[in-house]
Amino acid sequence: MNRFEHEYWWHVGRRFILTRLIRKYAACFKNDLSIIDVGCDGGNFEFLENFGRVFGADNSTFAIEYCRKKGRPVKLVTGNALPFPDASSDLVTFLMFWNI
Repeated sequence: MNRFEHEYWWHVGRRFILTRLIRKYAACFKNDLSIIDVGCDGGNFEFLENFGRVFGADNSTFAIEYCRKKGRPVKLVTGNALPFPDASSDLVTFLMFWNI
């Protein structure tokens, strides 16, 4: 996944669409959003950091280690609850890609 996330049409197009949506609906925050990226491998941090502070959450220890190697703040998710206090973020993303 890491090899494709900067060039593959799915990721490039998704970032283009999300950039426009975030700019439209979160413009009042002026690039100071608190963002949680759920199901992350660290690849969306670079794009999301244009809008504020990004924190990752994933249930895979492999993904957690990968994010940490990239120097990304990330927490392990266990169960159905995110490991962040209620109302502690302005935006939560869950940007999955399934290769079936």
